[in-house]
Amino acid sequence: MSVGTMLASTTVATADTANLTPIVTLGHGLHADQIATCVGYIDVQAASDYDAPYPPNYVRFTTHFIGVSQVCSVSGTIEWHNLDTGESGSRPWAVSGWDGPNAPTFASIEPGAGRVSLNITTSTPHIPSRGEFLAA
Repeated sequence: MSVGTMLASTTVATADTANLTPIVTLGHGLHADQIATCVGYIDVQAASDYDAPYPPNYVRFTTHFIGVSQVCSVSGTIEWHNLDTGESGSRPWAVSGWDGPNAPTFASIEPGAGRVSLNITTSTPHIPSRGEFLAA
């Protein structure tokens, strides 16, 4: 796997793995109505090297939170736009503190092959993640 370069929202990845801008967000405990029990950021990476039979393209989330709850949960939406084909789509995603700090969570996406722009948001107050990568 080759390593992509750090991306701003308008930079194109030159490899099959790209670091997107991190998500800065509030999280909640076990229940969604427990907003702001934790705060932190999520490192986001997009890649196109997952082995068959699974779809090759995915987003990796690595959490970094502090708070008063034993569990920090965050959910949101991955939106993609294939800049070469014009196709777009979205899917939900979620991470949980049950796996411990810095534990990665993966979400597969199927944007089709080509240059893909990503916008990743949460259901709580946040600064979204954005970037591009080369999908398989």
